[in-house]
Amino acid sequence: MSTLSGCGSAKETIPESLFEAVDLMTSTKNYTLNQIADGDVIKRYVVSERAIGCYDKHNLDSMDIYLVSGKGMYNVRFEDTYRKSEYILDSEGKFITDLWNNEIINTLYGIDTNEVVFDKGAKELTIKNRDFKLGFLGLVGMASTSYADVEYIKASFEGTLNFEVKFFDKKMVYNYEATNFGSSTIDYAEKQIRQKSGAFTPDEDLANMRALIRGSNFKINSYDVIEETFYAQEWLNPNYWLTTNGTYGYVAMNHDGDPTNAEDNDVKGCFMFQIQDGKLGFFPNPLSDVTDIAEFMNYPSRMSTLNNMQYINKGDYELKSDYKYNGEVYYVTNKTYVYDILNAFSLNPSKSPDGSIFQVAEPKAIVMDIDIDPLYEIGDDSSKDTTITYIYVFEYNHDTYEMYLPMVDFGGVSIPSLDKYLETFNNAK
Repeated sequence: MSTLSGCGSAKETIPESLFEAVDLMTSTKNYTLNQIADGDVIKRYVVSERAIGCYDKHNLDSMDIYLVSGKGMYNVRFEDTYRKSEYILDSEGKFITDLWNNEIINTLYGIDTNEVVFDKGAKELTIKNRDFKLGFLGLVGMASTSYADVEYIKASFEGTLNFEVKFFDKKMVYNYEATNFGSSTIDYAEKQIRQKSGAFTPDEDLANMRALIRGSNFKINSYDVIEETFYAQEWLNPNYWLTTNGTYGYVAMNHDGDPTNAEDNDVKGCFMFQIQDGKLGFFPNPLSDVTDIAEFMNYPSRMSTLNNMQYINKGDYELKSDYKYNGEVYYVTNKTYVYDILNAFSLNPSKSPDGSIFQVAEPKAIVMDIDIDPLYEIGDDSSKDTTITYIYVFEYNHDTYEMYLPMVDFGGVSIPSLDKYLETFNNAK
């Protein structure tokens, strides 16, 4: 191999064969993958010793990088501004301190090149090695679940290492070229590391809000913006969900039956129930085999926004109504997370026959008025004096409306007779 000077003090290595080029991708931690379409670079994937990232069209538009700085690994995206994630933890809840050895990022590093390129004189080949294919898909942002859908990944070398990726269900072929071996770098990440900058840390009010919502025990008041009145209340409990609009609900059963007792069968899933004249009535067949009511009813505790609080902006949001804020004010305008929140509250607008999603309403923002009980501390079981109000701002027929969704009675939602029944039934042996 011959070497040339790269950017700064970095040394660029120029491979002279397919084997050497692939070996640089598996034995070093520095190169760039360009996705090519119609002769232009449409995405650039940069792999460096200290950061791994993706750029669109050579600039910061939709930049997405991972780096290790401060306590561990975190993600940074540039859209309207730089958005750092919180520290990403492994499956054991520990900080990730090795960019190249973790559960989150797939790379090609450490793969035996001899298991990928069997003929050192080959100029092209179809890659069979599973680890290389998984690592490649991971680097270019294609989920590892796509592995079974890959028809082929081909590599070729004519002075430049090129790849073709083809999926069974798609006509197009994805084309990539590997360049800048040894001289690839991500300036923003390098600056973060030099400054020992850390990840995003939510402030106390956001952290409290997340803890309370994740407790899955509170009431939601639903407000009719046309009639200007509250028309229903939802009760969210870790074991059941109830609405005052019709007094029906769903309960999660998770009973392991006694195999020696023919009448004591497994009862697992989510069942519908009603309350009539103060009595509980259960429907006999489960609606789902899911035993987690938060999953079955898609509780707000499952919002991905709670894991991406860097997209929540602090500051008053000007409302059309005369609503008066009571606590600290935050808002979300990023459409991904606006829709995430709407989905958790079953408010996603439906599509019209022409495919337009804005037939009913065009979402503009979610505003959060967080009025935390001053005596509440994260980890407490309840905070009944807290009110967290989500305000859905949307346009309809060229006018602006607001829907108010106050969450109250955190930790206080309980139907004693149902609690007692579930404790006895689920724990019965």
